[in-house]
Amino acid sequence: MKEMNEQPTTHEEVFQRVMERNNLIHTLQSNGNISVDSPELSNSGTFRLSLKKPDSLLLEIRGPFGIHVGTLSLTKTTFQFYSALENQVVIGSPDSSSLLSILHVALPVEQILDAFTGAFPIVVDSLIRFSITDEEYLMAFQRKGKTIEYRIDAESYIITDYLVKDVEDKVLYKAEASRITAGSDVSTPSVLKISFPDDGRSISLVYKKVNINEDVDCSFTLPEQVKVIRK
Repeated sequence: MKEMNEQPTTHEEVFQRVMERNNLIHTLQSNGNISVDSPELSNSGTFRLSLKKPDSLLLEIRGPFGIHVGTLSLTKTTFQFYSALENQVVIGSPDSSSLLSILHVALPVEQILDAFTGAFPIVVDSLIRFSITDEEYLMAFQRKGKTIEYRIDAESYIITDYLVKDVEDKVLYKAEASRITAGSDVSTPSVLKISFPDDGRSISLVYKKVNINEDVDCSFTLPEQVKVIRK
């Protein structure tokens, strides 16, 4: 049996360390800067985030001069997006198309919650490439006609680059995590970017402060006389 302080030598051992790190995070509370780029919208502002794994997220977004733009309440079964500027709330099922209209990126709820903590999908079969340096692990897999590539920090076991490519080597989905800091005994990235280059869509988060595994409240109370739109 290998000691935990020994360096992993196989991709399975690396992913085991990655999952151990991911599983240490139960709640996350943060604030910082957010920017969204898409064919429909390009904007930036500040955010306040409360997250409770496995299924609760509350994201408040403010624009220039601290103006309240909107609040997203998200679970695995429902979402509410309150537009403060229009005093209306959109309520519906959190499928990828609904979330695309709100966040301008189409991801399942589980992936959104994971991404905010610096965790990304793990594939362990069909390995085509694996290499080790002093600072990182590099690996690639093939699945269902796509190539999935990982770059993993050798100290924190955070996935710093996650790429999904098609058969023509075109990047369909890219996630990046950087400026890793050790807080509350759990390493977390301070900068996250998720992009769909072919669609011209991306969302970036820069965390100013991160609290891990403290009590969080993901509930949201709607204002009175709000207009309700159901999807």
